[in-house]
Amino acid sequence: MWPAAAQQALYELRVHQIELEMQNEELRQTQLALDIQRERYFDLYDLAPVGYCTVSAKGLILEANLTAAGMLGVARGELVKQPLSRFIAQADQDNYYRCIKLLFGSGQARSFELQIVPLQGEAFWARLSATLAHNDGTEVMRIVLSDITERKQTLEDLKLFRECIDHANDVIVITEAEPFELPGPRILFVNDAYERTTGYTREEAIGGTPRMLQGPKTDPATIKRMGQALRQWQPVREEVLNYTKDGREFWSEIDIVPIANETGWYTHWISIQRDITDRKLSQEALRTSQQRLSFAMDSAQMGAWDFDLINDTSWRSLRHDQIFGYASEVLHWDRKIFLQHIAPEDHKQVAHCFEEALRTKLLTFECQVVWPDQSRHWIFVQGQVHSNEQGQAAHVTGIVQDITERKLAEQKIENLAFFDPLTKLPNRQLLLDRLQHSLALNVRQRQYGALILIDLDNFKTLNDTLGHRQGDLLLQYVAQRLTVCIRAGDTLARLGGDEFVVILENLSENALLAASQAAVVAEKILLELGQSYDFGSWTHRCTSSIGITLFGDGLEDVDAVLIRADLAMYKAKDAGRNTSCFFDPELKFEITNRVVLEEDLRTALLEQQFSVHYQAQVDAESRIVGAEALLRWSHPTRGWVSPAEFIPKAEKTGLILPLGFWVLETACTQLALWASQAGMAELTLAVNVSARQFHEDDFVQQVLATLERTGAKAHRLKLELTEGLLVTKVEDLIGKMQALKARGVQFALDDFGTGYSSLAYLKRLPLDQLKIDQSFLRNILTDPDDAAIARTVIALANSLELGVIAEGVETQAQRDLLAELGCYSYQGYLFSRPLPAQEFEAFIKAP
Repeated sequence: MWPAAAQQALYELRVHQIELEMQNEELRQTQLALDIQRERYFDLYDLAPVGYCTVSAKGLILEANLTAAGMLGVARGELVKQPLSRFIAQADQDNYYRCIKLLFGSGQARSFELQIVPLQGEAFWARLSATLAHNDGTEVMRIVLSDITERKQTLEDLKLFRECIDHANDVIVITEAEPFELPGPRILFVNDAYERTTGYTREEAIGGTPRMLQGPKTDPATIKRMGQALRQWQPVREEVLNYTKDGREFWSEIDIVPIANETGWYTHWISIQRDITDRKLSQEALRTSQQRLSFAMDSAQMGAWDFDLINDTSWRSLRHDQIFGYASEVLHWDRKIFLQHIAPEDHKQVAHCFEEALRTKLLTFECQVVWPDQSRHWIFVQGQVHSNEQGQAAHVTGIVQDITERKLAEQKIENLAFFDPLTKLPNRQLLLDRLQHSLALNVRQRQYGALILIDLDNFKTLNDTLGHRQGDLLLQYVAQRLTVCIRAGDTLARLGGDEFVVILENLSENALLAASQAAVVAEKILLELGQSYDFGSWTHRCTSSIGITLFGDGLEDVDAVLIRADLAMYKAKDAGRNTSCFFDPELKFEITNRVVLEEDLRTALLEQQFSVHYQAQVDAESRIVGAEALLRWSHPTRGWVSPAEFIPKAEKTGLILPLGFWVLETACTQLALWASQAGMAELTLAVNVSARQFHEDDFVQQVLATLERTGAKAHRLKLELTEGLLVTKVEDLIGKMQALKARGVQFALDDFGTGYSSLAYLKRLPLDQLKIDQSFLRNILTDPDDAAIARTVIALANSLELGVIAEGVETQAQRDLLAELGCYSYQGYLFSRPLPAQEFEAFIKAP
């Protein structure tokens, strides 16, 4: 028997043991729950729909869930210690590092979008959400990686859809599906076309209703009909008169359809509206035109007809049968008989127009009809198809008009536009069209063609000696002779002036043989044109120079072919005229030089490479009384370029206009400066003006504006004109000269004696001075003809009470002879070379 104390101790020990066992069981249950929670946590962590990563401050992945590993295309065990940047697209690297820097700097969470490039699989768009955390006392990043590729694509699709809607020409409006009663369904969306068409901005429209576009003339019945259809959820198509924000009327063709959600419940109306104002105006114009046609028909100018398509009968007015050349006794008249009277070449077109009319309900065409006497007449037909109650085409009614006179007038206009009125040959415009066609045709058929350019030798001499009437007659004779030298399918055209062109098509496939064929034609032309021409009381012989070039390799264009023929023609002239020459490929160097020169001219204008030099003009006592402004060009690589080389090119390209007015502006500015300098205030300044510049409509206004802008005195400015101006638009020339003369501007006729001058016009011109060309001065001491020309010019100037000046005076002997002949004003190297402004001023002021 245990002592009571021992029994008590044993009892307490057992109780304590039971308590321990209960505590152990409780701990075991807690541990089991923790294990379950831990497994659930890792399941949620590893199998989460987003990727989780722990990344060190250096950007190395410390741990990641299975989703992140799958997204990055690497086994989870291999991710550890790899830089996260390895999986970021190169284009997004800077954005990634910038955001990480901001994260560690501010401690605030960051979220950004970038492209992930996994080691395996395709790149995708992801959103990285990063927060700071501490791991064993070290700052790390907790990153959530979400795949947003599908959302990105959806946004792009929505953006594209929105852009498509906004770029649509038709108005698109989306409204609520209800209510139907006033004020109407609320507008939820409009596109850009709505703003352009109505004048309301998107902000003004959204929240409003479609009724805001309706106005006093909008048809209430149409609106009521639309409302009834919409209440029954039926699509609507109507034409409605609407009003813009500023009150302008416009017609809309409106299509409205209901839009349902997934459950089939209608939630929105989408309306597509097309502006048909022009169509409505056209329809109104058509109705007006039909009324006018009816009136014209009543006045017997048009014939009327009606075809019964079902019963195959017809009705025609008397004027109808007259237009077709038949009497009204021809009772039966249907479409088949109608077509029988149409010219054969128009049958297909007219039959097609009738077929289209059954679809469009309108019939319109022009064609030729053949009368019983086989004469042809042009007619205009306009009609309309009418349907019966069953929708079947039942009648075609319309009018017919004889338009023969109009067609003849159009043909005459076309002849004026595309044919030379003098020779009746195709003109330059038609030539270029046919040459373009020939270039394409010969390439397709793999055959060579040839272009022959014919220029009459010394034609200008005939015009100058015998007059333009005889010159025109010669051109007509030449055209007739050229016609017999070519084949029926070839083209003969007058290019302009005394130049003619022959296009030979479908020559040999062999270049040498094609050249031989072209040479035969050219030789035939030379012989034919070289024969004498009978002008009645006298005969005339005229030779020609011919340039030939082949085409057909597909590398040339129209301009290139004409340029090659032109160069070959000038080669023929250089060879002594009355001969033909083929284009030499070495001449391409000359073409290149022309193109380069033109480009250099344009560059020179932009870069201000031009300057104005001044050459002194002296009187009998060698006093400097004026100067001539001379244009000079200092090329950056070629140095000084001769005006004889670049001025003709500037004339041809039109660059002479800005260049000429720049010289005028510069000269007037200089003239104004001299007016304030001692010894220079009384100088006159001569400026050359080209024919193209003078023929500008606003030439007078430009000169006067330049004088006013620069402050130059008009009576100190002398404009030098060339004789070429006296060939065309003489009355316009005189008017402009008189207008400027009235303001004090002086005029000199430059290079007198080298061109064409009509004394009848010369005495009417308000000239102040004639200028003897330097070409007559070179041999004036040795050539009696040059001396005689100088004497004649001086005498003519005296008789017209004009001053006279000689240019190009280089020796004292030339000056002395000119003085003997009565010329006391000079310009040339004997006195001074052309000098820049500062050097010219120093030259004048020198003691």
